[in-house]
Amino acid sequence: MNIPCRYLIFVLSLLFSLSSIAAVEMQKGDELSFDDAELENSASYPDWFQLSFLNLKEDLNEATRSGKRGLIVYLGQEYCPYC
Repeated sequence: MNIPCRYLIFVLSLLFSLSSIAAVEMQKGDELSFDDAELENSASYPDWFQLSFLNLKEDLNEATRSGKRGLIVYLGQEYCPYC
């Protein structure tokens, strides 16, 4: 399939202009925008959450001894808006 160059340029310019319009709209503060600034408060964890040295075998043995069925491993960083 041989696409003429002028159609390809037209489609690419259309996609570029639509993406720039979407970027401008998101900067206006609509509900789709996301503030990825560093969080002001550090993370808070539930009571059952245990900070560990990531010895997962030992943590799993301890969890099963206390009647739990497994582990949840959470990886994150303090003040990170994505974590």
